[in-house]
Amino acid sequence: MVEWIERRRWFAMALIAILLAVQITPKLKMSPDGVSYLSVARSLLRHGELKRLGSPHVRYAPGYPVLISPAFLFGPRPFVAVQIIQWFYAVLLMLGTYAWFARYAGRSAIWVTALTLLNAGFWDLFRQASSELAFMPCLMWGSVLLAAQSPKAGRAATMMAGAIVLVAVACATRQAGALLVVGFALAMAMRARRRQIGWGRAAASSAALGISIAAVSWGLIAFDHRGAREAGPAEIGYTDAFRMPGKSLAAQVAEGVRRQTAEVGRLLLPGLWKTHAREWDWLDVNTWIFLAACVPVAIGWWKLCKATADPLALTLPFYVALYVVYPFDSGTRFTVPMLPVLAACVWFVLSPLGAKRSLIFLVLVVLHALVAAGFWLDDVAHVRRRWEQWTPMEHVARAIPPQAKIIALRGSEDDRWMFLMYLCDRAVEPESLRQPVATFADWIVTSKAEPDWPGFHAVGQVDDYKLETPNVRAGAGAPGVIGRKGS
Repeated sequence: MVEWIERRRWFAMALIAILLAVQITPKLKMSPDGVSYLSVARSLLRHGELKRLGSPHVRYAPGYPVLISPAFLFGPRPFVAVQIIQWFYAVLLMLGTYAWFARYAGRSAIWVTALTLLNAGFWDLFRQASSELAFMPCLMWGSVLLAAQSPKAGRAATMMAGAIVLVAVACATRQAGALLVVGFALAMAMRARRRQIGWGRAAASSAALGISIAAVSWGLIAFDHRGAREAGPAEIGYTDAFRMPGKSLAAQVAEGVRRQTAEVGRLLLPGLWKTHAREWDWLDVNTWIFLAACVPVAIGWWKLCKATADPLALTLPFYVALYVVYPFDSGTRFTVPMLPVLAACVWFVLSPLGAKRSLIFLVLVVLHALVAAGFWLDDVAHVRRRWEQWTPMEHVARAIPPQAKIIALRGSEDDRWMFLMYLCDRAVEPESLRQPVATFADWIVTSKAEPDWPGFHAVGQVDDYKLETPNVRAGAGAPGVIGRKGS
């Protein structure tokens, strides 16, 4: 079976592409970041401006919204088009992962490729608007070109130029792509020390990539901070978001270590993708299971780097360190782009087993595929139920004028607030009925059975929802939606 699959690896990749394609649906899985990406893409295509939910502060690297913006040529609900674009990027990722690892494992690279693409963490991102889908293929193909430096000067310059473009696009899609510069510089130094290339070429190549990506990164930071200033004093740039209020740096790093080791374990151990400890909980058994799982991964990483001096592999510890310091938890999303490297580490740590590695990987791939399929089928049912609220939110969105700035949706515990955010193209605060209304909200959407919030008054009713605006607007041209019913 193992040899049969390795000989027919293109058939295996076609099967993976089909498994991804059947997940494309008009009922896109919503996420807060995904709605923001879609908002920027829509603003770019319709108005020629990079704005997020009506704000000049985009907050995100703009590369992914730019790349999916053509989907809005197909109408106001381009969810299928977005997923088709992402499917194309996933295929590029699959081919790039195989090309990257085939240098070190030949046709057995199909196992690392399959383990990356048939993973519950990757499938979860595939079903929503996620920048990782564009970031990963750029990162992989950039790494392929950086690893395959030709001894011929002309060809080497062409490959370096291509790598610079790809890494720049990766950086403009997710800023963490800039860390590949560090991995490449280390790879060049290792090759120069081994006398595979000259020190002058190593320094020149590293400088060329480093200066180019530094310029892109500086531009992204300047763009982000300018948008934050235009949006108002309450906004901050993403470089200001690295400190956790009320926690020491040591505590923040300790939690980051727990979080990132958990992400590695959740992605590599079949069936544990949704299993994790609570924040700051070092006593949970899962914390120690994941820490133990990271030990062979670290050994495999050392073997991989020693044998290959690969730029992407050498980037791994710096990439992980970035998200150890970054004080936010996004499930396994941040670590998914490093899945090919993590799978390659497992391949190298199993090197004493020789040909039996492929059999072990076949078992791992099958288990991961079954787990991913199980999560997908369960998630499909949940998403379908949540989409029953799309039409009511369309009715509400029609009653809210474009002058609205921030909307508070009271009593929302599902995807309704994200539907409303997408439809109104404005920030929406999801609030329970026990919470006070956000002080900066200028519209409230709540149950018609709820009393008016102090300082607000009702201006209309849409189906089962009541709309309120601040009292200062009473008699000042509040929208005429009184008694409106959804059609």
